[in-house]
Amino acid sequence: MKKRNKYFLKEKAIIRLKMEDRKINEAVRNQGWVELEKPEHHGYYSEWVLRDDISRREDADVYQEALDACSKRIWSKTEEFKTKDYKTKKWVYHKPILKTLNKSEYEKLSESAKKHFVEDMTPKNWRYGYNDKQYSCTLSYELVILKSKAYITHRMEHNGDLKRREAEIEKELNTLTDGHPWGGYGDGKFWRKHEFKRLKLVAERELKNEIKNEL
Repeated sequence: MKKRNKYFLKEKAIIRLKMEDRKINEAVRNQGWVELEKPEHHGYYSEWVLRDDISRREDADVYQEALDACSKRIWSKTEEFKTKDYKTKKWVYHKPILKTLNKSEYEKLSESAKKHFVEDMTPKNWRYGYNDKQYSCTLSYELVILKSKAYITHRMEHNGDLKRREAEIEKELNTLTDGHPWGGYGDGKFWRKHEFKRLKLVAERELKNEIKNEL
């Protein structure tokens, strides 16, 4: 068998496995959820809340409105809320988020709540279309961090056959691609020998169409 034909057989096997893997992943995502008899403790939440003295003020509802508009709680497996920076080898401690608001979100606020926001003048990356005004919350000393336990009430159904086949595909792909299953189709040296890139694209398209027709 010619080297070219051997290569295409390998390519077809890799593409077929990847297409099957995508179908299995979709099937796993579409599995139903089973309600637990009793909620299970699963990590911790951290969020900003109003200080006690602020929450007792007559205008506490204004502060709460501003906070509700931009507050975003975070989750952590441990109560320390820390992750390791593998570049510096140091622990990084995470705090809850006060997200910026776009113009539409900002305009929905009452006039009193708007006073707790300022236009964010941080340079934007215009290439990604950030041309809308952004507003940052100015609340700081009025807030404290509240940590609480997180619970789950449902679990995704478990299909052992899908999981086993998923593991088998991963093993087969690693074998065929020398441990780089998502780095491209097979050995790139073959494609570099093509005189025109157009031939590569045509060949890939024909392989995919052929496999789709076989499935």
